Amino acid sequence: MVFALTIAIGLSIVSTLYSLTVTPAEWVPASLASKIQTSPASLTDVQILSNIDTFQNRIAALNQSNTYVQKFTAQIRENVLHLYREYNLNHTRSAYGSMDFTAAECLGVVKSDLNFYLDRLQTGANPFYVPGRNMEKAYWNDYSGSLGQYTILTPNICLYATPNPLVISQQDDPGQRLQSEGYITLCRFKKDYQFDDNKLQVAIKAMILDAARDVHVDPFRVYTTGFSFGAQTCLRVTWRYQDWFAASVPVHNDLNPVNHAGIWSNLANLINTPTRLINGSGDNYYRDSTYRFMLENGCPVQEFMIAAGHNADIPFRDSLSLLVNFLDSNVLNPYPKRVKHNMEFVGYSRAFWVNGKVANASGTINTGFDVSVSGNTITITSADANIRGFDFYLSDSLLNMNQPVVVVHGSDTLYNSAPSAKISVTLTAGTYQSSNIERLLWEELDSIQYAIFGYRSQYNTTTVEDGQSFSGNAQGNGALAAAPNPFNPAVTITVSGCTAALNSGMSLIIYDLNGRLVANLTSKLVNGRVTWNAVNMPSGLYVVQSRIGKKSLIKAVTLLK
Repeated sequence: MVFALTIAIGLSIVSTLYSLTVTPAEWVPASLASKIQTSPASLTDVQILSNIDTFQNRIAALNQSNTYVQKFTAQIRENVLHLYREYNLNHTRSAYGSMDFTAAECLGVVKSDLNFYLDRLQTGANPFYVPGRNMEKAYWNDYSGSLGQYTILTPNICLYATPNPLVISQQDDPGQRLQSEGYITLCRFKKDYQFDDNKLQVAIKAMILDAARDVHVDPFRVYTTGFSFGAQTCLRVTWRYQDWFAASVPVHNDLNPVNHAGIWSNLANLINTPTRLINGSGDNYYRDSTYRFMLENGCPVQEFMIAAGHNADIPFRDSLSLLVNFLDSNVLNPYPKRVKHNMEFVGYSRAFWVNGKVANASGTINTGFDVSVSGNTITITSADANIRGFDFYLSDSLLNMNQPVVVVHGSDTLYNSAPSAKISVTLTAGTYQSSNIERLLWEELDSIQYAIFGYRSQYNTTTVEDGQSFSGNAQGNGALAAAPNPFNPAVTITVSGCTAALNSGMSLIIYDLNGRLVANLTSKLVNGRVTWNAVNMPSGLYVVQSRIGKKSLIKAVTLLK
C-alpha cells in the first residue's frame, strides 16, 4: 500500500512538472522563446524547463542599479540561453562524440555556473573577485549545435581592473601550477582526440570569449600550448588564425613532412608567432625537420631538447619555467609589417590586417599571399591566381595615417590616395568570396575588457572613448555620445565635432559582447546623429563603434529592460 502510494505521488509530481508553463523573459530571442511553447519531450527537458523558470526569476530579482549586476547580467543570461538551446533536442545526438562532454554533464555545469553568479550578484558583490578559482564552465558551439564545457583556473592574484594573460592548453596542461604565475588557464575541454578541426576551432574561440566575460583577459597576451596531437593542434590553429596567439609552445608535437605532407608547408607562414618547440630526444615522434623548416623560412622559432620520451612532465610539471619564461617574453603585435598566409579554405582568408578575396572558394583551395608594408607603401609581393583582391585594415600602428597610402603589385599601382581604416584593392575583376571577418579576436577581447572592466589597451591608439578627442589632418576633433545610457529600448547616438569627416563619410556599427554585429546604422546617420531602437534585442552591454575616415571612436552602452 505504501509502495503504491509512493508511485502515485511520484507520477503526480512528474505529471505536474510536464505541465509546467514557463513564460520567456523579454530578453530571450524569439527564435528561442518559441521552443519552450512546446511540451517537454523527456524528463531532462522537464528539468531544463524548471531551471529556466528558476533562473529567470532570480535574474529578474537582481538590483539593476548595482554596477556588477549591469556588467555581468549579459553573461548569466547567456547561460540561461544555453538551457533554451538544449531544450527538446535529442540530448544524445550525433554532435556529441567520444571526445565530448555529454549534454547531461554540460547542463550540470550550466546550473552550477548560474548559481555561482547569482549567489554573489544578489549580494551586490563582484562575482569573479575569486583568487585561485578552479571551476567548470559551459559554452555553446555554433558549428556543431551542441553544448561544451571547459575548466577555468584563475590566478592566485586576480584583480578586476588588471588584465591577465591567458593560456589555452590543447592536450594535457599545467593545471594549477600556472595560477601562481598570474595566468588564466583554459583546459580540460575534451575527453579524447578531436579530429573535427572546424568544431575545435569554433570551440577555442568561444571558450576564450566566454572566459573574457568572466575575468579580465589581456587581448595581446593570449597563448596556446599542448602535448603530442595537442601540440600539432597548436601549430595548425595558429597558422590558420595568425592573430589569435601571442606565442605558442607545442610540446612533443607529432607533425612531420611524411605523414602531414598536405599541410606541412603552412609552417613557413608562422613568421609572426614566436614558437618554442619542446621535444624529447627519446621520443619516437621526434623529428627536427619541424624546427629546421621553420627556421629556414624566417620563423621566430626555438627548439628546446630534453632527454625524455613521449610525456609532458617537462614543462607542465617539472620545469614550468620553460613555458612561463617564453610566454612572459612575448606580446602580440596586431600590426606586423609583413603578413604571409595560406588559405587552406576560404574561412581562413583573414590574417592580421590583410584579408584575401578569392574567386574559387569551394573545398580545399590552398591560396597564398605575401604582403608587406614599408613606410606608407604596401607591397603585394605574391598572390596566387585565385586571389581577386584584398582588404587592408590600417592603423597608425602600421603606417602614417596622415599621409597618402600607396599599394603596389609588381609594376601596377593599385591605390594611391588618402588612408582610411579599411581600403580595398582589386587584382582581377569578378565576384569573390572571403571569410567576412571584420573584427579579429584581439579586437573582440578589447571591446569586452572596455565594456565590462573599463580598461583600454595601449595598442588601441586610434580608438578613443567618449569625452576624449583625436587629432589628424582635416579630421578635427570628435566625440561619441549616447543618451540615455543605460537605455530602454532606444538610445540616441551622436558623433560630434567631425564636420570634415562627415563630408567624407563615416560608419556606425553596434556589436554585442560575443563580437557579433547586431546593427549597422551607417545608412541612417543624419548629421552624425542616429537613434537605435533595440526593442528586439536582449538586455546587456553593447559596443558602439564609429569609423570616421582614418580614425575610430568607441563607446559602451547598456540596454536594461
